[in-house]
Amino acid sequence: MSLYGALFSGVSGLTAQSSAMGAISDNITNVSTIGYKGTTVNFQTLVTKQTSSTFYSAGGVQSKPRQSTDVQGLLQASTSSTDVALSGGGFFVVNQANTPGISDPYLYTRAGSFIQDDQGFLKNSAGYYLQGWPTDAAGTVVPSSAALTVTNQNIISTDYLESINLNRVGGTAAATSNVAVGANLPSSSGTGDTFKTDVQYFNSLGNANNISINYVKTATSNEWDLSVKPPPGTAVATLYDNQSPKGVYSSTGLIEFTAIPAANSTIKIGFTSATAQTYTFVNGTAGANQIQVDGNQTLSQVVAALVAEVKAKDKAFSVDSTRIAVKSGVTTALEFTESGVGDIYVDLSSTLNATGAPVSNQTGTFTVKQQDNLYSDFTMLRFGGGAFGAADGAVLPNDNDTFTVNGITYGFDMSGDGTVTSGTVISPGTAQVDTVTINGTVDIGDVFSVTVAGATYNFTATDTSSSTVATQLAALINANTTVGAVATGSAIAITSSVIGTAFASPSALSATSFAPAGVSTIGVTGTTAADGTNPATQDITIAGTIDAGDVFTLTPVDTGATLTGFTAGTMTYTAQAGDTATSVAAGLVASITGNAGYTVANVAGVITMTSTSILNTESFNATPTALTVAAATATANTAPSTTATTANVAISLSSLLAAIETTIEATDTVMATTGLRVQTFDINNDGGVDTLYISSVTNDTNDIDTSGITALARPVDADGTAYASTTIAVATAAGITFNADGLPSGFNVSELEILNYADGANNMSNATGEGNRVTLDFGTTLEANGLTQFGAAFTPAFITQNGSKFGTFAGVTIGQDGLVTALFDNGETRKIFKIPVATFVNPNQLESRSGNVWSATQNSGDYTLRVADSGAAGQVVQSALEASTVDIGAEFTNMIVVQRAYSASTKIISTADQMLEELMRVKR
Repeated sequence: MSLYGALFSGVSGLTAQSSAMGAISDNITNVSTIGYKGTTVNFQTLVTKQTSSTFYSAGGVQSKPRQSTDVQGLLQASTSSTDVALSGGGFFVVNQANTPGISDPYLYTRAGSFIQDDQGFLKNSAGYYLQGWPTDAAGTVVPSSAALTVTNQNIISTDYLESINLNRVGGTAAATSNVAVGANLPSSSGTGDTFKTDVQYFNSLGNANNISINYVKTATSNEWDLSVKPPPGTAVATLYDNQSPKGVYSSTGLIEFTAIPAANSTIKIGFTSATAQTYTFVNGTAGANQIQVDGNQTLSQVVAALVAEVKAKDKAFSVDSTRIAVKSGVTTALEFTESGVGDIYVDLSSTLNATGAPVSNQTGTFTVKQQDNLYSDFTMLRFGGGAFGAADGAVLPNDNDTFTVNGITYGFDMSGDGTVTSGTVISPGTAQVDTVTINGTVDIGDVFSVTVAGATYNFTATDTSSSTVATQLAALINANTTVGAVATGSAIAITSSVIGTAFASPSALSATSFAPAGVSTIGVTGTTAADGTNPATQDITIAGTIDAGDVFTLTPVDTGATLTGFTAGTMTYTAQAGDTATSVAAGLVASITGNAGYTVANVAGVITMTSTSILNTESFNATPTALTVAAATATANTAPSTTATTANVAISLSSLLAAIETTIEATDTVMATTGLRVQTFDINNDGGVDTLYISSVTNDTNDIDTSGITALARPVDADGTAYASTTIAVATAAGITFNADGLPSGFNVSELEILNYADGANNMSNATGEGNRVTLDFGTTLEANGLTQFGAAFTPAFITQNGSKFGTFAGVTIGQDGLVTALFDNGETRKIFKIPVATFVNPNQLESRSGNVWSATQNSGDYTLRVADSGAAGQVVQSALEASTVDIGAEFTNMIVVQRAYSASTKIISTADQMLEELMRVKR
């Protein structure tokens, strides 16, 4: 058994050493294979269980190959930008198909010798295609499948990975997004002096355009305005300020005509698409809103005629002559400059030639944006609550509403009474005023009657004063809310409460004269003398018919001057309409004057006089003096008369705005000077004035406050949009201001927007799906790193901008994180892919396949996809290859050892064979 065991043990040695020799041969032959991982062969014993302590049974040896997949190979430099290596753990993900399907397995490799194939895919020398995550231009990983919205970066599938293809990168162009300008503006410049900086920039298609940034000296020292006009082939250029949100500093538009529009084609120009006027090109004599194109005009003449017609028919374009104008130096183009009136909407979609083709470089619609009040030198206030003309139902301010301009408050006198509760009176109209006069002699009891605005008022005279009658009738008339009445002397002025609202002139004017009804009496009805205990008394009674105007008098007399301390005094009373004996008695008692030595009282219509003394000899004389009644008499009266002293004048928007203009100019000396500071316009083009124009001048701010006007009547902007605040600033804020040291103190321009490229490039507008505005950098305040204002001449210092023309693909750069960035010959770059790295828990248990790739096994564990240079994933190294991990010196040494071990194993076999041969001889 031991002999045969020795024989087979030698055989196992041969087998094991053969296996080791095979591994060595593989290692040596792959010593130059990129990413190859050397295989080592270890040995383990094969032991036969021993059944005797005195006898040994031979076992043998078994080889155990092990590939050190996790061993890092040396990195070797390469001249190819698509050669990549991993410094650290992990594997590249590859696939044998350039467009993997369900049946195409994903494999793993460290062999990064990738080159572009004929279709642009990155393929290594073994024919495997490198897989990557697609990214957007910002380098953010996006799903390969457009149907997926969430990126799962740990799934190896065609939904998230795709073969990296560089042919599909194409070319690129970068739109300019930043422009920095440095220049010195002469401090000696006069008002209106203009300098410019010409800047080349690129749109999203890579086409170069030129803009001129114009600097215009204002009348204020150390202040400059800026302007930019649309480049040829664009429609609108708008400068924005640095406020939050961005406000419009200036906005200009452009139409470049290339041919005369065909007859019956149209163009729309106005505030909005809904309110814009339509102008028609006609083959014949032009009427309103028409431009003649009968073949006898040049293109320049047609453009000039269009400008003239717009100014004639749309009053919004007469406010500022530059709102629409023929472009200077280019008579076939027109420019729009918005200076605070309102948006300018232009529709060129029907401005065509006879074949239906556009006749201008600009097409479709565009809007020139309204300049903010902060930068405009005027504002437009459109009154009427959105309606225009009184006949159209315009909403007017209420009586006593207020309106402040330039610090002065004005009050609206909408009643026509000439007064307001606060401010300087603005009287836009006159109310109807009729006067009623009380005529003739007035007797107590005369009844005066007047009918006003459908109501009749009566008053009975209580004295003979005509002014009293007028005052009392006026008080009664004032109960009527449609009119107001004021008495002056014997005249009553009756005024309509609302200007423009008439009332029926006073009628039923009458004065009914008083007629006595009978005779009244006054007499003594009892006299008692004092008796030492009781005082002396005397009773006087009123009797008969009492008429208004009866005059009662009473003067008591004592008997023989016996009443102690007696002074007679006098009582007089004139009866009023409706008086009774009791009320007459009360009137007499109340009228007593100059009495002494007695008291007087009214007891149920009886006048009782009581002495203050009780002496027996004292008493009142039974016959008082002046105990009389002067009966009322009737005097024929004259009826009141009426005259219409003022005719009714209704308020319209025109009269309201005319009154505002006149009152402001008469009240405010600043607004009355320095040119046309306050004007009125017919912005609605309905024949009636509806809009107030208020301008500013250098060094002053004409703030307007409309909060005192009822909300429904509060003025809006000229284009009908509401102001954001009831406080409206009218000021020309400069684009750039400087300190006395020549350094900038403030910039009011920060961004440039350009719209409607004729070449189809993206708008530079910051809108979703469009390009960014151009950021304008004029330097830092208080530093000389941009614009300055010193005594030297205008001196351009520098112009820098980003962006580039169209560029073709020139190569790639690959970052340590696996981010693949395309390089273009215009200097631009674009991120296109990110190379993931797959890591395993036990990479040495991966299954090796032909082509220096591995596949996952149960023993290796599942993959984990990682971003390179994070966690267990190594760095991606561009222009480098990972060398084979084989040490050829060690392999040759191992080969010698294997050779000797193999020879030794053969000796075991030959020796065992000889021993068996000897054993066979014994049998013979």
